[in-house]
Amino acid sequence: MAANNHTVLSFGFKSGDRSLDLDEENDGVQIKEVFAHLLEEMYDGAVQIELDIPEARANDLYGIVSKAYIAQLNAEIQRVQPKVDALKQKCSKTTI
Repeated sequence: MAANNHTVLSFGFKSGDRSLDLDEENDGVQIKEVFAHLLEEMYDGAVQIELDIPEARANDLYGIVSKAYIAQLNAEIQRVQPKVDALKQKCSKTTI
């Protein structure tokens, strides 16, 4: 969870790992990259994000916020996954 004294959320995707630095102000590029890869994973099948947090950080502010963020993210994934599946099915029927 910590890198270079920064707190990060790291996501492991088939295409490689992506991280969100929670301590750094940015222009949203990290978030866009993570969500682009997340959509690719969802297109390939159902996705469930699992939180692996060091025990020492589990009950501090970042740990609590990370748990809530991942819970909300999984709820949104479950809500959106049927739409992604329908789009995939529609695209597979379309011929060019």
